[in-house]
Amino acid sequence: MSRTKKVVVTAAIILVVLIIANYAAGWWLEKKLPEALNSNKDFPYTINYEDADVQLLRGSMTIYNTSMAPKDTVEGMASGAYGKIKSVRVSGLNVWAYLFNDHIKTRSVTIEKPEVILYHRAKKYNAKDDFVEPFKQTISTKKLTIVDGSVRMLDSVQKFITKAQNITFELENKQID
Repeated sequence: MSRTKKVVVTAAIILVVLIIANYAAGWWLEKKLPEALNSNKDFPYTINYEDADVQLLRGSMTIYNTSMAPKDTVEGMASGAYGKIKSVRVSGLNVWAYLFNDHIKTRSVTIEKPEVILYHRAKKYNAKDDFVEPFKQTISTKKLTIVDGSVRMLDSVQKFITKAQNITFELENKQID
């Protein structure tokens, strides 16, 4: 066998192995992701989604039709923060940080069409305690983009106190402590 033929065969084998490894690791990550999101006892939300598209070779992931609800929700009694998100795109995904530290590290996260409803509760909402701290333990990113979001806040009798729509913003290289 000539040297050129050996190089071509070796390159083809490596390419096939990489493609198979990408799909296998993507499938494994899709199955492991719900467990990672919901297993942390200190994380106050239950997060579910319909579908996930993981591209490990590109270091990207997109999660579709995500919903979020407080873990301590009592059926029929809405209290706390609830959300629905059309899609969450993650780029610059560091798989090694997740595999060895159970922490998702990314370059950027884009959240498209989030709809957040804040129901009345006895304890006042605090951005740091209710949203930053829980996610800080699970995921870190350098850039966060919100596209076409909406927020509604209701009082104890389920009437709107505040309502905001078409919210779009980008945070880059910010640290919230």
